[in-house]
Amino acid sequence: MKQILLLALAVICTFFSLTESAAEPRVLVLPFDPIMDSTYNILGEQVPILNYQSALQTMINTNLGKREEIRVIERARYEELIKVRPVKPSLWNDPELAAELGNVLGADFVVIGNYGEFPAEIRVDARIAIPATGDVPPGYSFTANGHLWDDLPTLADRISAQIIEKILAEGNIRPVSKGILMPEGDLADFDLAGTTPANRARLTVWVDAPAPHVIADNGAIQFERCQRIDLMNVSPDKMKHEACRYAILPSGQVEVSITHRGYLPYREVLSLAEGKAYRLEVKMKVIETQLYR
Repeated sequence: MKQILLLALAVICTFFSLTESAAEPRVLVLPFDPIMDSTYNILGEQVPILNYQSALQTMINTNLGKREEIRVIERARYEELIKVRPVKPSLWNDPELAAELGNVLGADFVVIGNYGEFPAEIRVDARIAIPATGDVPPGYSFTANGHLWDDLPTLADRISAQIIEKILAEGNIRPVSKGILMPEGDLADFDLAGTTPANRARLTVWVDAPAPHVIADNGAIQFERCQRIDLMNVSPDKMKHEACRYAILPSGQVEVSITHRGYLPYREVLSLAEGKAYRLEVKMKVIETQLYR
């Protein structure tokens, strides 16, 4: 009996998980929108000379990546999300889109902006969106001006310097929300009809916030409202103040993400055994940063 109790305790400890703030803030740089097409009339045809959108994004990514204090989220990560998104973005300079992508990818900051070529100058405008709040705080917009497109690297350097200064002043504002994962028995106990494949796992999530958005594996799996079986033996007070969601997931390593406006997002990789059921209790942390003091 003593060995069984020790084994049970070890299992529970194995499934205890919490998000920890890494030392470096995570930054996602999205493509900058052109204010107008940068093309030149050559022999009567409008010819683009250079893909400025891609060049500007790449140079800012490189400049940010040179700093050991900053972690840049790779471009391929958000490009994969865009492929499966029902509606493709018509504009990138959108704080709501920045929040959507940033929350899924675990970004602290998302850089968005515009660029344009005018008769007397070129101009780059950048903004930093905060995924946790879905907006651009006052003082988080930057501008760089130049005279020739040959100065594009210089403008990228100037914009990058302003972005880096602001990000390092704020530091890491990723979630410190905590979650506890506990085994709840066999999957079959929750699937009386026996329709769920045996190689799956069931995860019930309780969140102390009214309307959380719970997903797994970068949005490939959406959680639904809990069934009656999940609410059995649950106190009325818990049901009143917490939200319950569930999903049938592949067994193995699964990344779960929870977002809610006004709260710092939760993000964690969980290890789920096939044919088992689990309950994840998550305490969301209300946003408290110096951005809004």
